[in-house]
Amino acid sequence: MFCFCCRLEIETEDNEISIFISSFVHLQEKSVLSRRVQGLIQGLWPNPVGFVFPKKGNWLDSLGVADCSSLLGTPRSVTLYISDLEVTTQIINLVGPIAVRSLGKKTHRTQMVPDLSFPKFPAKVDRILLEEIRKNDYKFTIVDCMDLEKGTVNIIEEGSVPVTQVMDVLHTVITREENYISAANSVRL
Repeated sequence: MFCFCCRLEIETEDNEISIFISSFVHLQEKSVLSRRVQGLIQGLWPNPVGFVFPKKGNWLDSLGVADCSSLLGTPRSVTLYISDLEVTTQIINLVGPIAVRSLGKKTHRTQMVPDLSFPKFPAKVDRILLEEIRKNDYKFTIVDCMDLEKGTVNIIEEGSVPVTQVMDVLHTVITREENYISAANSVRL
């Protein structure tokens, strides 16, 4: 593992900045995410999964990153990852969700953007470059949740979590939701 703080010129400014969390608690505390979204994330927790969500609503506010939401993701979406790296997870546990930019698949390095992540970070440090060796040789499964409320997801990239597992969790969440609604309606009768 390698970690240092420095001023860093980035050649890959076009790589989108994502949000990393280390605990489901980050989403539950003040969450405005729907039950379906929370159910899918919790069902796949703590596997290496990235979730692409629409960049609308107040869910970014609940993570404390609303001030920099224009810098996150694309104009339409932002990706939320469950951290799978020890040092990154320790930092998230100390400061909460962080903004991270990948420096590219070839380098396997990620760059935290302290001015987005650490409001009280020293002014002389504008980047933290992390290169951590993963305990397991796995890749993130990236799930497009843009139409999750309609009951569908798309797999952008299949990694260590198989598509069947994602679909099974989604089916369980939707079934649980339907049973809850059905039970609530029968109580009213």
